[in-house]
Amino acid sequence: EVNMISTQVESLQKLDRQKRYNMILDKLKECIDGMTARELSEALGFKERNATAPRLTELEKQGRVKTNGTRYDEKTNRNVAVYALEVK
Repeated sequence: EVNMISTQVESLQKLDRQKRYNMILDKLKECIDGMTARELSEALGFKERNATAPRLTELEKQGRVKTNGTRYDEKTNRNVAVYALEVK
């Protein structure tokens, strides 16, 4: 029974991750200049940048998004990565 529950949890996490990937990719399609992790999180209705930052790193490793320069983030007073769709 424990194995079944952990398998169900793992399946849900994969679904949630894929859903988040799709949300991020769809939003990036709308923004030709790219977006920061914070901008994406806010545009998608999340309060924390960590709602998108880990997924952006994963999408970058998969070759689906790329870092496209930097932009000044007024909340952190530093330059942060701007992400855009990787065109193949």
